[in-house]
Amino acid sequence: MRLLNKTFFLSCVLIGASLFGSDSLSLVITKEFASGLSKEVTEKVTSGSLVLRLLTLDDFNAGFVETLSAIKPVDVSFEKAYEIFAQRNSQGIHSYVVEDSGLIVATASMLIETKFYRNGGKVAHIEDVAIRPEYQGRGFGKLMMRCLEKEAEVFGCYKMILDCSDYNVVFYEKNGYKKHESQMRLDLGH
Repeated sequence: MRLLNKTFFLSCVLIGASLFGSDSLSLVITKEFASGLSKEVTEKVTSGSLVLRLLTLDDFNAGFVETLSAIKPVDVSFEKAYEIFAQRNSQGIHSYVVEDSGLIVATASMLIETKFYRNGGKVAHIEDVAIRPEYQGRGFGKLMMRCLEKEAEVFGCYKMILDCSDYNVVFYEKNGYKKHESQMRLDLGH
């Protein structure tokens, strides 16, 4: 179990467990961390109705698949989803969720890559950022991105990278990202 370091606590404090523990976490927002978040998100976090934590198996019955489907349809059985969940955990892929009063309303995943560059510097790869449609445009995506940023800092990452559709470029630019180089893709027959 990894304990959070001081950097994370300066702007975002998690109470009740290590970030990688299995316990649910309560997110307490400091003034610095809350700067720029919507009033609704800040109030929900402060009241305790909003929780940021790692994905658990129970979330498959609490709206996780429906939230992830905001990106593209997720067509897997619960049995296959559990298998994928275990495989992703064994690969070191961290999937996070934002829960609002028992409903999963946002999710994102992060994979940390250790590079040969920068004397073993680390890069956070962000994937599958999804916000439930009825929660989009209300600050929940910004909350998720800000927490991922703090978590990447805890891991000692020197940068975060992600791929997104052209439609989502503006959202990421508003969160401090900038276009850099090009993405290339080769579809394989699987």
